[in-house]
Amino acid sequence: MDHPAPFSALNDGERSSLSTLDVDGLARLLHRSRASILSDRTRAPKRVPPAHVPPGTRQPIWLLDEVLDWLRSSPSRRQASQTPRRPGRPTKAEERAWRARHA
Repeated sequence: MDHPAPFSALNDGERSSLSTLDVDGLARLLHRSRASILSDRTRAPKRVPPAHVPPGTRQPIWLLDEVLDWLRSSPSRRQASQTPRRPGRPTKAEERAWRARHA
């Protein structure tokens, strides 16, 4: 008995929107280890995109479109570096310059 291929009733656009990633696929996409993905799901959920857990399974899956949207919506490193520096102890060069101005 021949079984139809998965998603055979869907057109190409619908099939591409159903691309899924397992933990290993997400780890490769984000350039992180499998262990960090799994631990971040519980410790720091904002560091990984929201997952789906199909009924009857334990392993999470991610929809590729949702992961790409999550990546696009996260602030870039360039934007984060534009935030003002938190005040702390001045560097030695800054202290010397301050002393020279106020001496």
